[in-house]
Amino acid sequence: MDASKPTKPTRQRWRLLRDERGSIVIEFAMVGPMFLLLVLGILELSLMMFSQAVLDAAARQAARTVRTGQAQTTNNPIQAFSNALCAGLAGIPGLIPCGSVVYNVKTYTNFTAALAAPPPTFFDANGNPNPPVFTPGGPSSYVVVSVLYNRNFITGAISGLLGVVRGSGSGGNWKSTLLTSTVVFQNEPYP
Repeated sequence: MDASKPTKPTRQRWRLLRDERGSIVIEFAMVGPMFLLLVLGILELSLMMFSQAVLDAAARQAARTVRTGQAQTTNNPIQAFSNALCAGLAGIPGLIPCGSVVYNVKTYTNFTAALAAPPPTFFDANGNPNPPVFTPGGPSSYVVVSVLYNRNFITGAISGLLGVVRGSGSGGNWKSTLLTSTVVFQNEPYP
């Protein structure tokens, strides 16, 4: 047998090593999941930022009813504030349900007192929402309006990749994040 001539199994191995059929499938299997996670992460982050912008706009709109005295001069000030907040959230139907938003409206003696005050408590020890605190004050009062929304993620895996470290409810299931909007102002000297 001639040693310089490769044997049949060796030729088949060389042919198999040079064959490039199926390489695209293997490359996609390696890159595809990372690409999918990137796309889902971009979607989740975009929706979260858009929801935050909508929440901020609705909080400012509702706070304006307190600042100008429109809420305080009605028969039911808390309902007037709540209606203004829900009207601001209704611009994009289904994005932020009005029933899922909790808020606090508190009056302080000055801006320094508002800064030194502890943050409002929106939930009790069991994770249930507290009833809203609503003290809008009178003319020239210093007011802090805080609005909170617990936004659920579409995919739970993305929340871990985005660095969400707080779970919702008492189970801490990592499927949501808290979006908060705070407006601090002094009421106008309305009549």
